[in-house]
Amino acid sequence: TKSGFTIDVPPTWTFSVTGKTVTLTDGTTTMEIDLTQHVKPDMVSEAEYLAGQDRAQFPGYQRVYGKPLKKYFLKENIRETPGALWQFDWVTASQVQMREDALLFTLAGQSYTIYMSGPAGPHDNTWNNDSLGTVTNMLPTFDGLSAPSSH
Repeated sequence: TKSGFTIDVPPTWTFSVTGKTVTLTDGTTTMEIDLTQHVKPDMVSEAEYLAGQDRAQFPGYQRVYGKPLKKYFLKENIRETPGALWQFDWVTASQVQMREDALLFTLAGQSYTIYMSGPAGPHDNTWNNDSLGTVTNMLPTFDGLSAPSSH
């Protein structure tokens, strides 16, 4: 896309753009890539801020503890830059338990928040294996676009 990133998407997936957010979906699993500039000085603080903003949008919102740390927001290196991982569960209007992972990071001055959601697994409240496999294959293909050079 011209939105500041590239990513490989399965041919059956669709995409839409709303403001600074690109939504990719197969109808069950969704990846939203938000290019809204982060407002906090570090990604863990940004994740905490977004959690406060987003909670009302997700019925049955419940944060998931990261492993192995007993923190809601994990500091992670993402694309060799300081980032954060934030996980939570929520329930759709049709009572489907969903798992949501959010990755927050900055590349070349561009802020990225990648939300990945899909049905939770049947027993252990983790991702459904089919959804996780697709997202796991897509995420490594993500690449932020550098600003155009002056040559």
